[in-house]
Amino acid sequence: MDIEYDSAQLSSWAEVAGAYTEDWETLKHDQFNEIIFKLSSANQREARHWSDLLRKKKQLVDEHLSEPISARILGAGLNHLFIDTIKFDVYMAGMELTFAKSGCNLHRFYRSIFAVYSIGHWPCGWDGGKYPDGFLVLF
Repeated sequence: MDIEYDSAQLSSWAEVAGAYTEDWETLKHDQFNEIIFKLSSANQREARHWSDLLRKKKQLVDEHLSEPISARILGAGLNHLFIDTIKFDVYMAGMELTFAKSGCNLHRFYRSIFAVYSIGHWPCGWDGGKYPDGFLVLF
């Protein structure tokens, strides 16, 4: 899986704290809303199917990732709220991938975030311009 965007790497948790802002959370929320909007407008007949599929994906993420993510986050002394953040990001990457395979034209935002996690980094912000201009900030 590839990181779709240019990126800049931070070197300390102090820098992460400065990069992880409300703007970053708003961008992630906006991308979530875009996915839901595209699905609901393009595939209204399949809405029930999508809901069942998403529920199953969420259950898989919860069952298989809750313990390892919790151990890693809490073991590093980080805020427990990051556990839900990571699980949500992984869930959203799964949504994007599933819907893209079904022909929905979606940005690769959450799949890029997942790619960052998969290479051992932490996606923590967006800088250098309004999305999609600019770059992904990671630690």
